[in-house]
Amino acid sequence: MVINRFHSDKKQERYWHIVCPMVICLAANIIAVVTLNTAARYIAMMLMPGSFYAAATVVISWAAGSLSQPTIKRASAVALIWCSYLYGSSPRYLPAFLVNLTASALAILAATATRMYLRR
Repeated sequence: MVINRFHSDKKQERYWHIVCPMVICLAANIIAVVTLNTAARYIAMMLMPGSFYAAATVVISWAAGSLSQPTIKRASAVALIWCSYLYGSSPRYLPAFLVNLTASALAILAATATRMYLRR
């Protein structure tokens, strides 16, 4: 996470520093949804948090730096809330992983749309 964030700042590039970790997160969520194999799910669980939060730190700085005033608009864009109640249906946690999978795909699409918008 820290290396991704510092490298993003150093290179002044946000898009690839969001999309690459989110692709890893997307793959980990797919693994978690399609299998009950303990080893595969364990690997997926190891990949998910690091990849998600590596992208999240860059998303927050990109949103804060790209949005204009007023401050309330920036604060609203930066405020992301995750619901822990999704993880109630063990052992598959299917609703939670499907939400994570969808959110990962939407994050990639949003980063792509933002990049295209800012370039234009």
